[in-house]
Amino acid sequence: GEWIVDRFEETAPEMWTLTAHTERGLAATWNARFFASTRAMECWGNITNNGREAIPHVKQTRTLDMHFALNSRVGLPWVRTINGARHVPASFPPHDFKISDCQMMQHADAWPLRIGSTPEGWTSSTSVPVMLLCDERQQQGCAVFLEWAGHWEINVEAVAGVCQTPFPADARIALRAALSGLDLHLQPGQTLPLPRVLFCAFDGDLE
Repeated sequence: GEWIVDRFEETAPEMWTLTAHTERGLAATWNARFFASTRAMECWGNITNNGREAIPHVKQTRTLDMHFALNSRVGLPWVRTINGARHVPASFPPHDFKISDCQMMQHADAWPLRIGSTPEGWTSSTSVPVMLLCDERQQQGCAVFLEWAGHWEINVEAVAGVCQTPFPADARIALRAALSGLDLHLQPGQTLPLPRVLFCAFDGDLE
């Protein structure tokens, strides 16, 4: 169901906490800490089933779900990801920690771009849990670092208007970071974490 915000308040110096609930009994706490003189934010939290019935087939819990408007100035974004480390090197140059840069295309098949853990939950075998996003001219961007050992996913998705030329007024994309790869029934009284995320903005290119 839809989330209903209860409070969003400053709970400590440079730290804010949001609490919310659903009519089915889910309760969420989301914390954000801002670092002075920087453009960095650390966020984390949890979701608890305070209802009387199990919540079936929970697939993921998102710590970050940030939307960005697209226009002619921003253009089609560039995305940087980093390969993880395999158990045994299988090629040269090595696959491990190779940087991959790509520009998203104005085509539905190009979206979403996802990175994540292996189905078994190996954290950094496929990709390192970090994604950088930059505008088309590579003049400004943001980065997401997921501090989590286990199943995870970071993705950039088209939300509206991405494949239209020119971009409509509501064109936007979403950058999301989550505990993923689940399929569980959240029983009454049980809690799931919102993995800790570091989000920062920067000026310049992907380097």
